[in-house]
Amino acid sequence: MAGGGIVLIGINLIPQLATLFG
Repeated sequence: MAGGGIVLIGINLIPQLATLFG
């Protein structure tokens, strides 16, 4: 479960960072 949570966080975080750096 913890590993899956990390993957979900990564999937949500990477596009967010991409948006910030444009």
